[in-house]
Amino acid sequence: MFEFFFGKNTPVRKKRKISSALKRRQLNLESLEKRELLSVSPLTLPYRVETAIDWFESFDRKNTDSAQIAESIVTDSGNALANQWIVQLNQEALQTATSVASVAEHLASYGITVLSGLGSPGLLLTQIEPAAEQSEIEQSEMLADLGWFDFWQPNYVVETTGVAQEISDPDVDRQWAFDSINIGTAWEISDGTGVVVAVLDSGTTLTHPDLQDNIWINTAEIAGDGLDNDGNGFIDDVYGWNFVSGNANVTDTDGHGTHVAGIIGAVAGNGLGGAGAAPGVQILPVKVISGSTGSTANIVSAINYLIGLKSYGVNLAVMNMSLGYYSEDAAVGRAIEAAGTAGIVVVASAGNNGSNNDTKSHYPSGYNDFDNLIAVASIDPNGLLADNSNYGRTTVDLAAPGVSIYSTTKNGGYGLMSGTSMAAPFVSAAAAILAASDSQLSPAEIKTQILNAAEPLPNLTGKVASGGRLNFANLFVSEEPSLPDAPANLSILTVTNDTVTLQWQDNSRNENEFELQYSTDDGNIWTSYSNKPVANTTQVSVSITAGMVHQFRIRAVNEIGNSDWSNTVTMPTEKPVKPTTPTGLKAAVSDSQQMIVSWKTVANATAYRLERSLSPNGGWSEIYSGSDASFTDTGLNSSTKYYYRVYALNYYVLSGASSVVSETTKAEKPVAPLNIRASAINSAAIRISWDTAVHATNYRVEFFDSAKNRWTAIGTTASNSFQHSNLASSTSYQYRVIAISKAGESLPSNTVTVSTPIAIPKSPTGLSGTILDSSTIDLVWKAVEGAQTYRLEYSLTGKSGDWQKLGSSVITGTSGKAVNLAAGMKHYFRVFALNEAGESYASNVFSVTTPALAPVSVVTGLTPQAVNDTKVKVFWNAVENATQYIVERSTNGTVWKKTATVSAVSTEVLLSGHKATTVYYYRVTAISKAGTSDPSQSVIVTTRIKTPSVPRMTVLGNDSVKITWNLVKGASGYRIERSLEDSILWESVTQSDVSADVKEWIDTN
Repeated sequence: MFEFFFGKNTPVRKKRKISSALKRRQLNLESLEKRELLSVSPLTLPYRVETAIDWFESFDRKNTDSAQIAESIVTDSGNALANQWIVQLNQEALQTATSVASVAEHLASYGITVLSGLGSPGLLLTQIEPAAEQSEIEQSEMLADLGWFDFWQPNYVVETTGVAQEISDPDVDRQWAFDSINIGTAWEISDGTGVVVAVLDSGTTLTHPDLQDNIWINTAEIAGDGLDNDGNGFIDDVYGWNFVSGNANVTDTDGHGTHVAGIIGAVAGNGLGGAGAAPGVQILPVKVISGSTGSTANIVSAINYLIGLKSYGVNLAVMNMSLGYYSEDAAVGRAIEAAGTAGIVVVASAGNNGSNNDTKSHYPSGYNDFDNLIAVASIDPNGLLADNSNYGRTTVDLAAPGVSIYSTTKNGGYGLMSGTSMAAPFVSAAAAILAASDSQLSPAEIKTQILNAAEPLPNLTGKVASGGRLNFANLFVSEEPSLPDAPANLSILTVTNDTVTLQWQDNSRNENEFELQYSTDDGNIWTSYSNKPVANTTQVSVSITAGMVHQFRIRAVNEIGNSDWSNTVTMPTEKPVKPTTPTGLKAAVSDSQQMIVSWKTVANATAYRLERSLSPNGGWSEIYSGSDASFTDTGLNSSTKYYYRVYALNYYVLSGASSVVSETTKAEKPVAPLNIRASAINSAAIRISWDTAVHATNYRVEFFDSAKNRWTAIGTTASNSFQHSNLASSTSYQYRVIAISKAGESLPSNTVTVSTPIAIPKSPTGLSGTILDSSTIDLVWKAVEGAQTYRLEYSLTGKSGDWQKLGSSVITGTSGKAVNLAAGMKHYFRVFALNEAGESYASNVFSVTTPALAPVSVVTGLTPQAVNDTKVKVFWNAVENATQYIVERSTNGTVWKKTATVSAVSTEVLLSGHKATTVYYYRVTAISKAGTSDPSQSVIVTTRIKTPSVPRMTVLGNDSVKITWNLVKGASGYRIERSLEDSILWESVTQSDVSADVKEWIDTN
């Protein structure tokens, strides 16, 4: 039996590859306040590459559809599904936990529902039942206190990174990307045949004529038989799996995944549309997105599923992930790392916010230290980084075509889409071609070969790690190693008493480092600095010996050998004269991001130092140090005022600061927002969101007003999302977004259409009723818009918990009949309106008391019985509908007096207060709330004679007793009885009654 260990939390160790930000709560709670909510790096338990069927078990996998995501988004740590957490059991718990089911009941007692396993031992998707207003941080602390988990994190929302464009002519620039990346050369060696590429996206149109021949088929599975033929835990996964709905239907309802699949593997040479970049591959669709959004739990499950297929012998070499999110997800990171161990390359899009991923991380592309992951930026047909493409010198590997890319669409046709979503599949195709050409290549080797093959572009220098664009022609080019070229133009920038700053021109791309030497005896003996400048460096500061003249030279070094030495430069022999202050400083605006700053040269200056600030009163920072008297300042913000000042240097002597000049960069019109998406929050509200547009300061959201046949603004916002409220239910709305800046407005975005769901009806009003008889009431109420049916309920108290459904049939109109009600009782009624969305709250409560029923007949069977001289008992037959009976008495049969009131539950009464030996008349009347019956026929009874007093006994002898008593008025005689058995058996002791005047008797025997 599975048992949890209720001990203290297991100590953890950091593991850099997953997240340096993840911390155990007890180690660093402050990080939670900064919204770095992932609470711990995994680390006591090695990640398990193997997947297990028992750990894919699902209880409720339909949890990431777009409607739920729209309703459930929280913002404590980025977009995440409210109350959903991905958790990893620690090593102690895994010693006894054998499956998802074995864990679920234990977590349930703590208000944690297990939704599903994610395919790796102990990795689970859970949902917490929150206490009132329980925050995300408090939920994290609760998970930490349990002590069962290596790590826990929210289930983040994932979005696609591509957007459709209008096509005016499908033949224009149809596949410009092929020429840009020299794709045909690689096909001479391999087109990817034999390799499977998984597309983790919105699914794929399996019947598309340009894709259907290249769709992967699981031949070990029999389609439609409802069985798991291959034993991998997934039933009928003939073409892949849908992790959104938890079934084998991978049909693309959004179009994004079909477009990505076509870029990778559309069939070539069939006379249809275009061709994929690797037209020989097989496409394996894995649906993790619906309505342009999904969750990281879907991605983790999908990767583990694919690792399982790899272990079953599927030649899966590449996973394409054209999607992203901005919160680091340890579970996804672990899964990607495990995929690398299994031999799978992962290609990820860099994102479409136009931002630097080095400073604002984008995932999964941000796992740049995994040697099986390649992050891809987007370029346009001119080889320029796309305006909306994310970039990063250390976090993005290379760029590929991603603007106006022609490919397959979900309806069987072709269309254009843009974004890093379109750039990533070109790199996936390149990886597949390499894998097909040499099955022994590791993911790390494939990544290295692709990056080494990148074609350098000036526009990409400092923007991506390779500095270049994907180039298929270089994939199989093996350059012979060569000596590096010698550096040139070595010069001295600044000198202090113990430091000199040198700069040079790097003329080689294949150096590993530089060797810098100095001489203090006019070049006879040279000494190398131990701290060698690394490759691509062009400036360095080194130590010198005070008071001595130094000479310097430098050369490039690689594994083949050394280049020639550069020119030799000698530092001054005398202390330099302070240079004059530079004059003529001016700044000329080039565009919204660039300024050209220049000044007049100073005769005795060896270098200049240019400083910039956003204020004339401080905050200065150095932006240039060199010998030129001008500098182009780039990467500036549009519509921003910048201040400049410059100093002249004569080696280490600094002049005074020049006068300050300022200029404002041009405002720039923003680009049109991309990837607009919309989803219904509820029946009256829709959330619209989009990718941040470059240069935008605000956005105007518009919807198409069909009544006026025009676009109408509904609001302006500075964020990249907007909520449209007070909408009609079950109605279609079309939206677009326009970016705004000081320079003007962008073109409208693409449009998106979404429908509000049918609304839950409002509560019915005006419930009232008409009494038809004591058991029937007609009920009516006002019609409710959108209601399909109604349900009536009744209660005898009107209190919560006492209500019952009235009748068994569905009510389609606005009236109903309550029948078989109890007469003379108060009844309460209420009504609900229902439709396919749910049921309303209750209507007003209508109460009414049914009429009581009159007694149906006169009392019969009246029978009196004299009990003694003072009491009479009266009996009668019950009368239907009677609630009580009135008993009357008379001494003459004419004048009657009420003697008793008897409840209807009884039909007899014992009456007292009578006189002995007296004639009495009785009659009974039945009564209900509705009326009174006629009196019954009267009956006569005579009370008994008065009972003698208790006799007195006097013992006269051994065999005689004298008995005496009081005389009873009206008695005609007395009978004496005796018993020997305690009053059980009596017998007369006289032959005849004693006369009425005798009051004693002697019993002699």
